[in-house]
Parts: sequence; structure tokens; C-alpha cells
Amino acid sequence: SNPTPAAADVTVEWHSYGVRGRPTTSATALRLGAADSYARLEVSAPLRPERLKPKAELDAVERAIRPSSAAVSAGSAELDVLPPPDAERRADANSPGTQIHAMELTYKFEVSAEPKETRQVIPRVQSAHMQLYDSPLDSQLWVLQGANGCVLGHGGAMHDSPAIKLKKGAYTVRLLLRHPDASLLAKLKELPLLLRMPLDKPLGCSVYSGRGAATVGGHGGAKPMEEVWLKRGGQRQLYVTRPTDALPSWLAAGDALVGAVQLDDAQPAATRLPLVYEVPPHPVKPPAGDETNGAKPAPADATAKGAEAAGAGAGGEAAEAQPGDKEAAAAEEDGKALEKALLATKLERLAALRTGGASIARYEALATPLLAEEPAHLPLLTECLAFWRAVAPPADVAPVTSDAAPAGTDAVTAPGGEAAEAIAAWRARVVGNAAGLIQAAVDSAALAQYYGVAHDEADAADGQAEAKELSKEMAEQRKALRSALLARAATLAPPGGAAVAARVNGTAAATETAGGAVAGAAPFAAAVREMKQWIDGSDALSTDEEKDTHALTVATFEVTQGRPGAALAGLRARLAVQPTGSKPLSRELVALCRELKLEHWARAIEDELYERFPVAKVLL
Repeated sequence: SNPTPAAADVTVEWHSYGVRGRPTTSATALRLGAADSYARLEVSAPLRPERLKPKAELDAVERAIRPSSAAVSAGSAELDVLPPPDAERRADANSPGTQIHAMELTYKFEVSAEPKETRQVIPRVQSAHMQLYDSPLDSQLWVLQGANGCVLGHGGAMHDSPAIKLKKGAYTVRLLLRHPDASLLAKLKELPLLLRMPLDKPLGCSVYSGRGAATVGGHGGAKPMEEVWLKRGGQRQLYVTRPTDALPSWLAAGDALVGAVQLDDAQPAATRLPLVYEVPPHPVKPPAGDETNGAKPAPADATAKGAEAAGAGAGGEAAEAQPGDKEAAAAEEDGKALEKALLATKLERLAALRTGGASIARYEALATPLLAEEPAHLPLLTECLAFWRAVAPPADVAPVTSDAAPAGTDAVTAPGGEAAEAIAAWRARVVGNAAGLIQAAVDSAALAQYYGVAHDEADAADGQAEAKELSKEMAEQRKALRSALLARAATLAPPGGAAVAARVNGTAAATETAGGAVAGAAPFAAAVREMKQWIDGSDALSTDEEKDTHALTVATFEVTQGRPGAALAGLRARLAVQPTGSKPLSRELVALCRELKLEHWARAIEDELYERFPVAKVLL
């Protein structure tokens, strides 16, 4: 602000590092191959003495994925046509314009994380990154969607978007590219997409001054390089090794860990060189019982018993298995293996019939003989239960229409009408029968006794085959029993869910009467109470579908018992842990809020529902 001239003495110091080796410029990354133990870097000080205190870290994962589908189409005839040049228009007023074509690439990927953890993901079109006006392609817009079609993020090719936090699940990226030449777009049908995933905690890489120490990772007492000074014209060899910490388990071969090498950690921005480490394949686990790969030796008592058996055999009194006996035993094992393989093949065919929409007659023609042969085979009983939960009712029960049931539900539960009641009664009967077969095959008393005490998992890990087999068998029985009890309770629920139950039971008027007003509430309440003996919460179930069904069933039960607040709390708690939300749960929560005169809650949930699950997918 003062215009008076002033004198200033400025001292400018020039600093520089000379780098030789694999990177030639500051933009070229120092590469650590998947099979390399180290990467070599030669650093010099051409201008003046320089401080050298290197530090190397990897802070992100880059993964390339290919498109699962590509569709090229012509744009709008009115909006996506480039007008002809003025010279052509003067020569011919009817000269046509140039049609713009569009290609939509679809990329699918999965995020593997713990249920309560999230992973940050940044999609990037690497081949067109940092290009806008000089790019040969138009648009270059992408959207990231969840498994249910909800939009979680969007961006373009010029800059990176903010990191998008994703939970465990399947996701889709849709990329739009536009160009007048359709053949050029066709050549880009296999265009890779880069997924950049920042790590929660950087992985450190040690830097050594000697190649020998870097080769063995500092084994033998070698320490990483500490602070040194390079005199003018001096040089020093640096060897950057692989990460010292274990790599995250979700990494796959072909991924790349990226970060930087800082020549002076006090000046990270000015002395930074990119660093890339190619992720190697996962270690090969040794086969069980392989003594050459670290298997534990046999116990001393087993060795002693073996020695005694050998001594008895030396006395000539031990009986040896005859060749005929061995052949018969082998033939018996072959027969059992064949029967097991045939049963597994028949189960696969039953599952294919169920998912393919086969009729009840076709399914029962194969399932009935199998149930007669294997009445206690849990995988078979579980498959039959899944069929009766999903199959359409026969024509003699009620006419089936396209709008009889919402998509994705097990039973047809259209509110109102004798047809819906008949279908619900039929569904409860057939599912109850299938669930009863599972309950008959499971020894619930032995199961309760087994899980009523703690078991040492280390015993099974130490090689006790019997304990491991028993633990596996009990877990399979408990899972089947839980599925059966949940299916029975869900089919006995009053048609219409918690909202209809609230209307019938009078909870919308804030009554305090506990159940009994809803038709069929007594069998439903008994089934839910029995289910709660084995399912204490949604975490006890294995799939998201079962967890959602459990939340809806318990919410309906709470309403029939005059506890609408507990029903609201249960539905909201289940939605809070959903990676991308659940449309059936959200709709049920909206309907229940309206029955309870909570219109402001219902509107807020509806707004979020429309945002997560758009009615129509808008073109990019």
C-alpha cells in the first residue's frame, strides 16, 4: 500500500538432485516388479552438498478392469448431429450433417471388506485422463451404481472425483464415450478402467545402501539407510525393497501398489519420485499333512504305539490284510463316492429347475424319489425349502397374475381379496411341511447341548479330524434349522406386512393392546417365538436376503404384539447396515410410518428411496 520505493537484498540458493537408474524424469515411476526384491536408484548432487534421508511408502492400490459389455448406438437425430461446414452448406443447402455415435461401456467389480468396513474407490479412465479440449473423444462421463441401480458417484475424464466409500458388495460403472466415427468407438470396446483405492495405512518400504542387504531384506542385522550428506559431485546408490508389512488380503495378482520415494523426508514435495510395486501372486499353502512344509510331528504316544505294533508284527502274530479284503474295501469306497457324486449332480439339477422356473410337477418328479432315498440329507431338504418359498402357486389355488406379488418376494402377498388369503394359506402349508422335514432331520437337543458350552477352536486346528468334522456337521445343522424356522415364521406372517398389521391391530391410534386382533396372529406369534430361540438377531443369518426377511418378520411380530416402536427400530437398524439400502425394507418402513401418522418420516425415507432406486435410468 506504500508507493515509496524500497530496496531488498534477496539470496537465492539452487538445489538439485541428479537421479540415474530406471526413472529418467520426476514423472517416471521407480518400478518394483512382482519378482523383484529391490529397485535400484542412483542419486547425485550436481550443484552443491545435499541432505539425503530417503523414505519410501505405498499409499494406494490401482486395479485395471475390463468392460463386461459395450453397446454402440447412434445419437439423437435432432440433438446429436454436427452441422455441415459453411462451404458445403453454400454449395448445397440440403447438405446433411454428421451423426454423432455413442458407446456405453459397462464395468462390473466387487468390493471385499468386512461388514462394517468401507473401502475408498476412485474410478479413472486412465487413457483419457487429464484430457478435455485436446481429447479426440466427447463426453467421457461415468456413473458408479450399486447392485440395486442406485447412483453412488459420478465423474469425468479430466479430473479425479472425490473418493467414494463403498461397503462389501457388487458395483457397476457405466462410461459414456461419443464420437462421429462409429468404427473408432468399436475399437475401444475393450477399454480398461482404472480403480484407484487409497489405503487406510501406508505400507513402508525400507531403503538400504547396499544391494546385499536389500536382497535379504535386512536379514542379519543390516539397518536401513539413515541421514547422510552428499558432497558436490558425489553420488550414492539406493535400494528400495518390497513392503516390510504384510499386504492386504484382498489384493490380487495384477494389482499395483503405488506411492513415492522421498529423497529428503524434510522436503517431501520437492524430492518426490513415484514408486510402483506390482503385487505378486498369493503364497501357495502347503497341503495338509505335508511334513516337509512345517507339519507337526506325530505325538510321542502315537510313535510308541506304532513301535509296539511293529514289534508285535515282528513276532509273527500280527494279522495282515489280505489282498482280497483290500480290493473289496476299495470297491466299497468307489461305490460310495459314485453315489455321492450322483446325489450332488441331482441336487444341481434341482437347483437349475428352481432357478429356471420349472413347474411343480417337474420338480417333484425328481425331488420325491430323492426324498424317499435320502430323508435326512440337509442340502436336499434345504433345496426343497427354497423351491417351495419361491415357486408360483398352482392354478387350482388361485389365478396367478403378473401383479399378484412384488418382485423378489417369496410368497404372493397382494393385500386384500380371497385369492391372496388362499395363496398365503397354501404357501404356509407347503413351506411348513418343508421346514418340518428339516426339523425332523436335525437333533435340536444335541445341537443345543453342543452350542451350550464353549469349544476350543485350537483343538480342531491342531489336526483333530473328529472335532473338526463334528464342528462342521453341527454348523450345517444349525444353519438349516435357522433357515427352516425363519421360512415358517415368514409365511405365517399376516398378509401385507407390518403396516397392514398396524392398521388392523389399531396401533395407528396408539392403542396399547398386545396382539390378538390380527387374524392368524397366534400361530404366527408361536412360530416367531420358536425362531427366536435359535436366531437372536440378523447377524446369526448368512445371506442378506435372509437378514431382510428376518427384519420384516420380526417387525410384523412386534406390531401384532402392540410394539410399533420396536418394529420401527428394527427396520431402521437393518437399513443402517445395508451397503446400498433395501427397497422392500424401505417401502415397509414408509408404509408403517404412514400408519403411525409419522408422515414427515415417511416423506424423508421416500426421498432417499427415490434417490437410491431411480424409477428410470437416465441416459448419461
